[in-house]
Amino acid sequence: MDDSSGSGFAVISDELEVLSTNPKADQWIEKLRLLEHIESNILPRPIRAVSIRALNITSESSAIAKACIRMSEGPYLVIRASRLNSFDGHIQLIISFEPASPADMLPIIAEAYGLTDREQHIVDGVIRGLSTKEVATNLHISAYTVQDHLKSIFTKSGVNSRRELIWQFHSRFS
Repeated sequence: MDDSSGSGFAVISDELEVLSTNPKADQWIEKLRLLEHIESNILPRPIRAVSIRALNITSESSAIAKACIRMSEGPYLVIRASRLNSFDGHIQLIISFEPASPADMLPIIAEAYGLTDREQHIVDGVIRGLSTKEVATNLHISAYTVQDHLKSIFTKSGVNSRRELIWQFHSRFS
């Protein structure tokens, strides 16, 4: 149970009953139950929350409900839910469980450090390993503006370089 890597998948009904799981999903669900101190017949709150959001998505697009959960040990966990329309007219949900990636963590990082939307875009580029010029091109701004945003990000996060920024984000949020 101490392996916090890998993806898990579960299928649940529109009445939030678990229909099937793979072994990794069983491990993640059990970790969530332990975190909440609930019995094995109760679906953990984060799973219920993303499931209800996915059921309430009205557009025909492939929208996905998502939650990022701080686990007591190990990585943050991302739970995603998406509707499945079966041929018999019933609605089911596919739930995925996986350790959070840096991109999944960006909203949490932004909130923790008080980053603006533009600063979030800059950090996303830094995390993806883009150069200043590449970030500037992607965001349609000058390289000088990227550098100004980086100075602000460094000040807010208490670091002095891109390398320290990436290390700070990975060490604090993993």
